Amino acid sequence: MPKITTVPQVRRDRDYAYVRYNGRKIPLGKWGTPEAEKAYRQFVKAWASNPTAATIKPGEQVCLDQLCLAFAQARGDNNSDHGNYKTAIEVLLSVFSGEPVESFDFSALETVRNQFLQRGYSRTHINKLTSLVRSIFYWGVWGNFYSDSKTYRGRP
Repeated sequence: MPKITTVPQVRRDRDYAYVRYNGRKIPLGKWGTPEAEKAYRQFVKAWASNPTAATIKPGEQVCLDQLCLAFAQARGDNNSDHGNYKTAIEVLLSVFSGEPVESFDFSALETVRNQFLQRGYSRTHINKLTSLVRSIFYWGVWGNFYSDSKTYRGRP
């Protein structure tokens, strides 16, 4: 007899919606927003078409593009730092697009900082953008998007 599976339900953690699937938190966006509901419907649609492939499989490498896309979808554009996050992600992906998250370390963060410097940003703005890049990685660990065992050990 085949195993009967139930559709993963949307859950709430503070102000964010997520789905727990295969032991991972899949971020959907800000709780109660149309974007989160749309992301949940898309997840359910993908899950219904192939329940085993609805999300990244354990052990599969996650690239920076996937992390940044999931982060941008979860954050939405209704916060005060939206423009700064957009800039930080743009610069990050201009240098490291397609690279696995596990390869991003302190020297890679220094490379991103140097890109901010080359664009002529002030030191205060560079520090802010660097902090936002770091928060993207912390968010990825929080959402079980990847493991931080190898990536980003030291605090720059």
